Amino acid sequence: MLKADIMVVGAGPAGAAISSVLAKSWSVVVVDRIEQAQWRIGESLIPAARPLLRELGLIELLDEVSHGCYLGNRAVWGGTASEMDYLRDPNGPGWHLDRQVFERDLLAQAKRNGVQCFTPARLRLLERCDQGWSASVSHRGEVMNASCRFIIDASGRNATVARRLGASHIKADQLISVWLRGSVNGEDSATAGFSLVESAAQGWWYTAPVKAHDASDSRVLAFHTDADLADQSLSDPAKIMHDAHQLPEIGALLRRVEFHVRGAVARSPAHSAHAQPCAGPGWLAIGDAAISCDPIVSRGLFNALYTAQIGAAACDAFLRGNTTPLSDYTQGIRSIQNSYREHLADCYNAETRWPQHPFWHRRLSSVAA
Repeated sequence: MLKADIMVVGAGPAGAAISSVLAKSWSVVVVDRIEQAQWRIGESLIPAARPLLRELGLIELLDEVSHGCYLGNRAVWGGTASEMDYLRDPNGPGWHLDRQVFERDLLAQAKRNGVQCFTPARLRLLERCDQGWSASVSHRGEVMNASCRFIIDASGRNATVARRLGASHIKADQLISVWLRGSVNGEDSATAGFSLVESAAQGWWYTAPVKAHDASDSRVLAFHTDADLADQSLSDPAKIMHDAHQLPEIGALLRRVEFHVRGAVARSPAHSAHAQPCAGPGWLAIGDAAISCDPIVSRGLFNALYTAQIGAAACDAFLRGNTTPLSDYTQGIRSIQNSYREHLADCYNAETRWPQHPFWHRRLSSVAA
């Protein structure tokens, strides 16, 4: 029998961060279906995360040469070019992360703090019992019975635990990210440290510099559109590169840095969604399982860490006999969601050149509603 005070389902940034914090006071078990961290898109971490990482005791993980400096954002949106930099931000610059390294280091820190990790593993059964929760976990061909007092859903956009406990997973759109990585022949002062976003009739494009595993310069290039609008040709790197090179700004940047594709095209969900409710007696959801954001707002990683912080406080209080913080946590997530909706509406409302194209019509209609 595997016994712990807390079980966390999901070992991504949110799950690893909350585990590290809670393991200082409680016994924690983490289960994740993926054996080890993989590189994925979602590499931008804004400067506001610096004090948050410090409070979580994780800031030292980013003193690594494998992570690039995130100086700001450039955009061509609504036919207008703009730039927002972090040079005057009191927190300093952000980071363009190597996600694989970042997630690996977060989980390693959790293990150093005493967290038991089971990967690859899946939560099979989950039932309430007198002590909290009774569960079964499959791990490397074996099924383990487990019990815990509190369970945390850090499973990502699928929100597998929250949905199993009766929560609704409310999906607002069908946005996906079609992306690939590539090598470059060096960045210069005009390109290094900045993300670039450019809108197009069928959706919007994004590119940012990242570090490769050998600390050499590389880039990520992504196209965002709705799943039902993405045809099979978007699986072809040549097609993506052809379309990207037609863009006035991103096309010029790719030529400037001599971007060359390395690897296959990947697709990731990028839709907005939230769990309703996101917490209840003996459980809560964090990160994308609680609220997932459109990447146009660059808040996914920050929200993962922030919800880990406030979720840890709510969980700790519950285990000490105070249930009020769970209600406070739910209200906090609701406030994040309301602010996010306003920010997202402002972003899409600023692009009005293609109102009849399905991608933009859906978003402008949503703004109007």
